[in-house]
Amino acid sequence: MIVKQHDTIVLGAGLAGLRAAIEIARKNSAAAVAIISKVQLMRAHSVCAEGE
Repeated sequence: MIVKQHDTIVLGAGLAGLRAAIEIARKNSAAAVAIISKVQLMRAHSVCAEGE
């Protein structure tokens, strides 16, 4: 089993989750940030909602 350590884990790859991960990384470039999502990255409902 591979064990990885992160400073922050963001649950969800929607707009709020991606924005939170970006802001954490921006404020602390040394922070290890992980994003966990039940769907493929960039396929979350809020990211896919383009108004079509």
